Amino acid sequence: MIALHDLNHAAAFADHVVVLVDGSVRAAGSVADVLTVELIAEVWGVRVEVLKRAHHARPSILFETDASEVLS
Repeated sequence: MIALHDLNHAAAFADHVVVLVDGSVRAAGSVADVLTVELIAEVWGVRVEVLKRAHHARPSILFETDASEVLS
């Protein structure tokens, strides 16, 4: 068991993930089933794209940024 806060590390190394919100389990299961666009937006309030790769089953999470935030 390991506690990770980087979603891409969790996706790369874990077989099973548990998302906690205020100490309660919000979601648990396989990486692909749990780390979804909808859950990430709900829990962390960020927009992402979850990329599925043809050569392996583990998703990659691409965080969307507003260009005005990056430039300011």
